[in-house]
Amino acid sequence: MIFLKANIELKHTFERLIQTMEVPVKWNELFVVLNNFLILPGEVRSLVFNFDNRKVNTNVIEIPIVEEAIQPIDKNVLVTNVLDMILYAFGKWGTIKGIRVDKDYAQLNALFTEILKEIKVEPGYRNDNFRFYQEGIQITYEDVVQAALEAGEKSEEELEAELEEEKLGLWHNMKWVITKTSFQKEEPDQVAQESERIGNNFYMVGYQCPNCGKNLHMVVYPVDKEFLVETEEGRVYLARAYACDACNRFYTPRPGKLLSEGDVYLLDFGEDRDAYEDYQELLGAQGEKTSNYKFNEYEWERNKKKSKEEPEEEVEEAEEESLEEAAATREEAEEENPEKEPEHVIEREREQEEKELKKENSKGRKCKKEIYEKDTSGGNTKGKVLGVSKEETSKISKRDLQQSEEAQYSKIPKEEKSQKEKQIEEAVEAETNGEVKGATPEDKEAEKVRQKYEARMKVIERMSPRQLKELREKVKVEKLLPEADKQEYVQKIENYIQKNQKEELEKRAENGKRGNYAQLCRSIEEIERTDIPAEMKEPILAPLYELRNKKAQEEAEALIANMPANMDRKRYKLFRDKLAQYKEADIAPYEKKLEEQRKRAESQEIATMMNRVNKNDRGAIFHIWKTLQSPDFSKENTEKPLQELHDRLEKLDEAAIDKICPNLTSMTFEEGQKAYEKIEKGMFLPEIKSNALEMIDKRLTKIKSDESELLVQKLKGEFTEKLKDTSSLHYYAARQAMRGEWEGAEAAIVNCALKTYASEHSRYEFPVVVCDSTHKGTGREGFLLTPDHLYYNSTFSSECIPVLNIKDISFSTGLLNKGVYIQQKNGEKTKIPVGVPSKEWKEFTRILGEFIKYLQEKPESRKVSYLAKEEHEVKCCYRCGYVYKGGDVCPKCGSRANR
Repeated sequence: MIFLKANIELKHTFERLIQTMEVPVKWNELFVVLNNFLILPGEVRSLVFNFDNRKVNTNVIEIPIVEEAIQPIDKNVLVTNVLDMILYAFGKWGTIKGIRVDKDYAQLNALFTEILKEIKVEPGYRNDNFRFYQEGIQITYEDVVQAALEAGEKSEEELEAELEEEKLGLWHNMKWVITKTSFQKEEPDQVAQESERIGNNFYMVGYQCPNCGKNLHMVVYPVDKEFLVETEEGRVYLARAYACDACNRFYTPRPGKLLSEGDVYLLDFGEDRDAYEDYQELLGAQGEKTSNYKFNEYEWERNKKKSKEEPEEEVEEAEEESLEEAAATREEAEEENPEKEPEHVIEREREQEEKELKKENSKGRKCKKEIYEKDTSGGNTKGKVLGVSKEETSKISKRDLQQSEEAQYSKIPKEEKSQKEKQIEEAVEAETNGEVKGATPEDKEAEKVRQKYEARMKVIERMSPRQLKELREKVKVEKLLPEADKQEYVQKIENYIQKNQKEELEKRAENGKRGNYAQLCRSIEEIERTDIPAEMKEPILAPLYELRNKKAQEEAEALIANMPANMDRKRYKLFRDKLAQYKEADIAPYEKKLEEQRKRAESQEIATMMNRVNKNDRGAIFHIWKTLQSPDFSKENTEKPLQELHDRLEKLDEAAIDKICPNLTSMTFEEGQKAYEKIEKGMFLPEIKSNALEMIDKRLTKIKSDESELLVQKLKGEFTEKLKDTSSLHYYAARQAMRGEWEGAEAAIVNCALKTYASEHSRYEFPVVVCDSTHKGTGREGFLLTPDHLYYNSTFSSECIPVLNIKDISFSTGLLNKGVYIQQKNGEKTKIPVGVPSKEWKEFTRILGEFIKYLQEKPESRKVSYLAKEEHEVKCCYRCGYVYKGGDVCPKCGSRANR
């Protein structure tokens, strides 16, 4: 079972066929070939063609469609023709309603033979069935379709390989190389800028290409959206790039350089225009009509700057968090075992904290200095820590307090440090823990955690969105915080997060309002994708939606207003696609205007094409004819030009064929063969080519059929008169076979011999007699005689012997060498199988031998090359073979049939 997907041609053909037949079939555009059935499956009922009984009917058939097994027909002409044979075959039988075929069976057989000769399949089309044969063996229609698929596969693969090679072109190393050159600058005028635009966001600038002197075109990328490329020095972000449309080159300055300095990167595509245009489209896709103050920049340089330019607030908060956590860890350790901590651990902590202290800002250093001065002046009193009152201490962050403490270690003598440490620790504990007297250790720990988060809540406005989210997650999982405090902290954090998000959305909305329609749509999409509550987004989005509708209408109107007067199909498509982007606008009136403009432009384009084409240039006419059949052109504009072009082609083809065979009746066989091949391979309209080939084929076929019929009459009369048993001898009915009317057992035996062991016979070599040697009368063994060859087939051997090589025919009735033998002129003796009884071999071999000698004596006038020519300057008598000039009467035999 073969599954085929119809191409456009077959789809239209068979859809019209179904409509003409008026059958209830909703075809799914598939062909299913099974044995001698062609099925057009439908949703409910299917259309079935049966080659065995000529019937065409509809039926409910469940066919399991295997998607993986479906083969597309595409441009396989041979498969298309094999499927189109259905229309001729069943149309001639009259089983397809609405189709009439005027050709007779012989003409249709000739047509089918031409179609199938490429796959070496011979048709047997008759008024009751349609058979197919390959090497004399009957095959099914499914086998024919499979052979056609395989034959067309190779040519399609070769064509695809050639097309693919053409598409890929040359390979290129897409690494920009360093070069030094100089760029002249001359500002282009307005006319040049408009007429030499290359599109893709490139616009002409004053710099000129150092290679060809043409003005360059520049593309610019928005800030922080630069285009990343590979260079000899690594990856580089391009703020701008320059293209030379004349020599297929791209330039861009090296990082930190200007183009005018001449120190640039170069990417040269040479003669590969396709590669240049593809890359130009890629570069321009991300460019915009904007400005960029930056130089080109190395990727590693940008990454380094990003790491150094982290926002100051985030750095401060991160440092604050790390210092707080370190201090809290140390305090916890001191509380658990204040006397057992090793001295070297304390020293290491001090050194680490001193390093952190050096990174503090000026404010922190000022606070530390004041604390130290008050403390060293001896102003410590109750309620003060290192000279700072409790009220002042509450204003200093825990970070400043701890770092101030460490600042004093380097100023205070070593013997006094232990006392100062105790004072600091007491002050810190009093500030962070609140000196909860009588509380349990768990309560103290919980209070300390609460105080820590209270301190962070005080600086919540300075936190980044990332820090806020991290803090929220920490609060949610903190086990020492009461649930009420957790909810309070989380709610406060959520409020700040939503506040920040709302401000960000409002900023995006303002940016979108200032942009064009496309930028506004991007802003709306970005806002819609955010995960903030809908009630917050709706007030921001509502005015944007209204503005989007307004901008869409305005830009669509402006687009049509600026539409050029002369528009080709490519530009029309660009305008149509651009107009389709404005989904919120009522673009129906604009589409109508655009379509009207397209029709006018298309009519003008077709008229220009028709005027420019040379009336005697068939190739150019045919190219335009095929181009106008493209669906890109409207039918109303192409109907009249197509008919005019077809008429021109028809006249040119008829003239060309007349030149190939000016007088068909006077052509020799060899001339006819050459003419046939030229016409078959030539570029002609199908109907003209078919008619010319048919005329040549019809003349040659008739000549040889008539000859075969005369030879059959001669041999059959002699055998019938001299032999008693002629049941194994079967004669070819040439005239009936040519009309497709030859049937019965006689025809089956002769056709079987032709399709099996005599399958190598030439097109115009018709049989005279078949001697069947099989017991069942199948025709598979025996011999077949034509005017040119004797073909035979036995159990052990099969051969073709030219008639001119036969010297004699003899027989033997001995016990060991019984049989009929052919003695060839080269001395070889061959035994041939015969079905005639041995008692009649004497007369049989005599008559057959004499007939072969008669064939060998056939004059030049009986050869196809002579018969194909109706008029001769030097004549050879049809009757006796005498050669003479002048007159229609043979000087030797008096025959008047010579011309």
